[in-house]
Amino acid sequence: MYKRGRDAYNPVMMFKPLVLQFLFDFSDRALEESARDRISFRWFIGLDPLESPPDHTAYCRFRERLAPETIKRLFDDIVEQAYDMGLVLDKLSIVDSTDVTAKVNTYRMSEKSKGDVNDDPTSSSPDPDARFGHKNKKKPFFGYKCHASMDADTGILTRIEVSPGDEHDSKFFSAVHDPYPDAVTADKGYDSAENFDLIEEGGQ
Repeated sequence: MYKRGRDAYNPVMMFKPLVLQFLFDFSDRALEESARDRISFRWFIGLDPLESPPDHTAYCRFRERLAPETIKRLFDDIVEQAYDMGLVLDKLSIVDSTDVTAKVNTYRMSEKSKGDVNDDPTSSSPDPDARFGHKNKKKPFFGYKCHASMDADTGILTRIEVSPGDEHDSKFFSAVHDPYPDAVTADKGYDSAENFDLIEEGGQ
């Protein structure tokens, strides 16, 4: 990552804050402030005591340059290292989804869509891939679903797939199903004959 007038930022020092951003659901500005003020964050990122972190715009540009494909490869590499170190026990795999809310002002989006032919709020969304979904009947959200397999004993995610928020969970079971654990469990959202067949084929 380069800034005019100074040396390139260390890619590792740029990637580690993105991990913190994911874990704590920070905006780019909140991430910059935390990297500046929290000693634990500075230690994890690798900042010297008097060194300033990159500003929030640098994180945004770095994330765009990585692109989803590169981030996926990094995730896979980390999981592979966890397997090599014996950190994944493969006794029970838990499959579930988590809603990820898009950072979009849905009220403003709905106001802009009024008068459109289809009156579709997503047509004026700054995040064109996000969709309205429901975690349950009383909890709608606008964004995405993160489908994942997790090693029950360690909490390590072994497989991840992201879908728009309006997609049904069962469609993505095959993408995140881990065939290696002794057993697999999932909630009713993944209940389908095809998914049961997939589990039986794996002898789980």
